[in-house]
Amino acid sequence: MTEDTPHDIAVLAGGLAHEIRNPLSTIGLNLELLAESLGGTEPDDADDRPTARRKRMLRTVQRECGHLSEILDAFLAFAKAGEPDLKEADLNRLVREFAEFFRPAAASAGVRLSLVPAADLPPVRLDVRLMRQALLNLALNAQQALVEHATPQPHIEVATRPILVGPAGGAVELTVADNGPGVPAEALSTMWDPFFSTKPGGSGLGLPTVKKIVEAHGGRVHCESGPTGTTFHVALPTLL
Repeated sequence: MTEDTPHDIAVLAGGLAHEIRNPLSTIGLNLELLAESLGGTEPDDADDRPTARRKRMLRTVQRECGHLSEILDAFLAFAKAGEPDLKEADLNRLVREFAEFFRPAAASAGVRLSLVPAADLPPVRLDVRLMRQALLNLALNAQQALVEHATPQPHIEVATRPILVGPAGGAVELTVADNGPGVPAEALSTMWDPFFSTKPGGSGLGLPTVKKIVEAHGGRVHCESGPTGTTFHVALPTLL
């Protein structure tokens, strides 16, 4: 593999995504117009049986188009994850800003989000956009597991702390923990594989994208899981 190969793959993926997205958008627009002509996609008492059937079929096609669009977005994010634009950044600030964005969505799903930022955390080199995407993927993964298993008092905790690595330098650790039922043992070794998913309709690219982003930052990510919860650990090298 040449030095330019990751960039070439990202460019190819972007072009492919563009070529697919254009006709997909056209299909979506025409489905919306068709839905308007039918008076929506929810059958009602005034509909005869053929019309009700058309509405249900249209609703199914719209849902699958939406799913395809989500897969396309995930594929593009995965392809571009290995090209970070690294700049000095404050990990705690990233975490706080993410929490402001994510907390309303978590609350609407009945999930409590808490932060435990370490004081005097040393600076790191980050592509803030990519690392925010990694954090979002981990938080969504936790939220979906908590909701899917109807966990009592569902809770996600995002924390940071400095860790000592050795003579080569230090690191900071970002953790995303939940109090769900844990990851099945058979999935622990395959969760990082592209297109592997235990969730119905999942793209299987969320965690592989996290791994690719973290490793592009010179970091490491691993998962610890048991019957009382799951914690993802992200270690990133510091500047100091």
